[in-house]
Amino acid sequence: MRYNTTMNTRAVLGGTFDHLHIGHKALLSFGARHASSLVIGITDRNLVQDKQYAFSIQGYAERTWALSAFFRTELPSIHVEYHKIHDMFGTTLLDTSLRTIIATPMTESGAHKVNTERVKRGLAPLEVLVCPMVRDEEGEHVSSTHIRAGMIDRDGHVYRSLFTHPLYIQKLARTILQKPWGRLYTTFPKEILLREHRIIAVGDGVTQTCMDNGIDCAVAYCDNKERNRQIAHTFSSGYAHEKTHILNPAGTLSPQAASHVIAQCSTLFSCRQCTVFDIEGEEDLLTLPAMLCAPLGAVVIYGYPFLGGGVCVVRVTEAVKKRIYTLLNRHTS
Repeated sequence: MRYNTTMNTRAVLGGTFDHLHIGHKALLSFGARHASSLVIGITDRNLVQDKQYAFSIQGYAERTWALSAFFRTELPSIHVEYHKIHDMFGTTLLDTSLRTIIATPMTESGAHKVNTERVKRGLAPLEVLVCPMVRDEEGEHVSSTHIRAGMIDRDGHVYRSLFTHPLYIQKLARTILQKPWGRLYTTFPKEILLREHRIIAVGDGVTQTCMDNGIDCAVAYCDNKERNRQIAHTFSSGYAHEKTHILNPAGTLSPQAASHVIAQCSTLFSCRQCTVFDIEGEEDLLTLPAMLCAPLGAVVIYGYPFLGGGVCVVRVTEAVKKRIYTLLNRHTS
């Protein structure tokens, strides 16, 4: 995309630009339509440490590289300067060549604060241009917070929308789970899991093993069967057992079960103790909504019954989510 402009205007905009998404791209393109040169302030780590899911915010270098790549491929005619900023003002109180500040409805008030401070210092106020917000499939604005929370992808696809109707995948179930979604361990990886604090366990065997080894899961799902045999769990301290009526027939992902998993994912980081939920039917396929809807950086573990068995440990990443979303979206289309 090219914007042929004769304007000799320098505009400024700022943000975190974490997990660069369609909302960011709309903002940058909006700025490019109103200026020949953009000054972009990118927040340093100290300004983002209080944001939700701050642990999964990309580093400054990675965020800057993503911005640079976007301009090289999409807006190559626009001159761009990048500055690390340590407060909301960045270079706006020093740069006398600026004419415009680009904002969104959520940052417009900050733009007016910039102008108030500029006037105090004898500088001319900047023209404030407001770019509309981009909405996701459910009408919420696309945000990096929602991406880090595991709710949406960078294009505004809402993961939970795949689970509004029952998914009957009996024929695909074995294929889906036969290839490990993460790293497979033939022996229980106790030392690795002891370092994790955001674990979702799916399956009776792996849940009991976690309890026996002092692993602090946030939530676990069981059907009280292991290899088609009824079993009884021994619940250790720190684990609460909740006998819920969550129906999920074999080879199925029911909306009720998926919604329950999604709700637990949304509170994964505020759990004080692990709650083990009973599933009526089979819990195996609940690994899919768990991996798809858990926050980035969470860990999903499940028992792997193939090739001699073991434990599969999945670090939830955008790549994992994309694979699952593509698979389920193809099945529901």
